[in-house]
Amino acid sequence: MGNISSSQQRSLITSKMKKKEEAASAKRILNAQTSSIFMLPTELLAYIFSFTLLDCPSPLPTNRLRPGEILSQVCHHFRQVIFGVPDAWTTIDFPLFWPSDMLLSYASTRIKRSNLSALCILVRDGSHAQYSPKVLTTFSSVFATVSNIESITFHVSRSEMKYIPREFTKALPCHPHSLTICYAEHQPVSQRFADIKDGVYRPYHLFHTGTLHENPHIVALDSIHLIDVTLNWPELREGQLSCRSLKVQLRHP
Repeated sequence: MGNISSSQQRSLITSKMKKKEEAASAKRILNAQTSSIFMLPTELLAYIFSFTLLDCPSPLPTNRLRPGEILSQVCHHFRQVIFGVPDAWTTIDFPLFWPSDMLLSYASTRIKRSNLSALCILVRDGSHAQYSPKVLTTFSSVFATVSNIESITFHVSRSEMKYIPREFTKALPCHPHSLTICYAEHQPVSQRFADIKDGVYRPYHLFHTGTLHENPHIVALDSIHLIDVTLNWPELREGQLSCRSLKVQLRHP
């Protein structure tokens, strides 16, 4: 029969290992398919998934992936089920430092999956002193057909960006029910939303949000929440705002 060369031996060993891994993988798939959770009706599984979702996002930092995204990566079955749960996709992150094409793809996909449910929008400036004009155009385009916005939250790190809440809220096609503006310098933002270009720490300070006049969406707000942000709104002093709730929170007095 002759001696087997070392290369042939390695090839045989590799082939055996590959077959062994394929058999183990097939066994895992079979075990998963016969698991009791896969025997549940789709409606019940979707109901269970709903307990992983928040009604609306906290203004505090998020995990790297949101619950719907995590569940969609478990398996094909979970992905199909969670795609049918609109509330899993209602939180729309909008980091201003992401490329416009990435923002457009990400936000548009989540809006489509939300199936007309009320949206919670989170805008982050990423410690930038300015942003590309294309970002506001992208923002307007993404939300152009939206008719139901539960809230919009701004994580702003620099006083130079105080105009962001005004401009981006004004660009919405309808008014949100609530507005949150949060000074984000002291937030340990996850890697997904951190701005890797700017890791320099700046001392804490409050900044004025600036006037929001001539913005009908602001006048129609139900609630306003300010976190480590000072207030400079003539509309509020003059009683022009109809909001039923105003909360000012100073975490670092």
